[in-house]
Amino acid sequence: SLPGALPISSICSGGSTTLTASGGGTYTWNTGATTAAINVNPTANTTYTVTVTNGSCTATATTVVTVGAAISSGITSPSTTCALENVLVQAQNVDATCTYSWNFGVNATPQTATGTSATTQFSTAAVGTAQTITLTVTKNGCSATFTKSITVTPEVFANAGPDKEICQGGSTQIGGSPAGPAGGTFTWSPNTFLNSNTVANPIASPPVTTTYTLTTTLNGCT
Repeated sequence: SLPGALPISSICSGGSTTLTASGGGTYTWNTGATTAAINVNPTANTTYTVTVTNGSCTATATTVVTVGAAISSGITSPSTTCALENVLVQAQNVDATCTYSWNFGVNATPQTATGTSATTQFSTAAVGTAQTITLTVTKNGCSATFTKSITVTPEVFANAGPDKEICQGGSTQIGGSPAGPAGGTFTWSPNTFLNSNTVANPIASPPVTTTYTLTTTLNGCT
């Protein structure tokens, strides 16, 4: 028998479906295809027509492929962050009918954050590397995936070294080994009785017991 109609198909934006006609010897689609089955990936609702011929008999069948709305989203986050810091991330164009699933990779804690929250956070590892975030947004059975890379600086640390004891009028070198990250800046406070307060290991010669504090900074991380 020749077909009178084909079933209506629904696809997600960017998806495809296979339309199959039967019951004939030859097939002619309005797309120009001449096979019984064709794969289509329309970007908008589209009507497809096939003419089926079997001997001297001819019939026409139609079907409509409906296309779901495209999921418009993305990831809002800083482009760089410090190691061992919490990073707030948010989906763009938040839609209450969507569900959101996050993945932050093996260097993050947690590695995944699932649920319906469009906003979440993760903690970067001490490793200075690029952190790739993946967000999957699902709506009405259709999903779209978005990714973003965040540059994570190497871990910043400050090591003021052990307590020292000197005789009055004497001096000593302070600061750990190393005192902080290579390439970083160093600031000691108070800036008194030091040969420099901006080097990793200054010479201190205080006349009284003094507590020195070291602050290190690298790529904006302190």
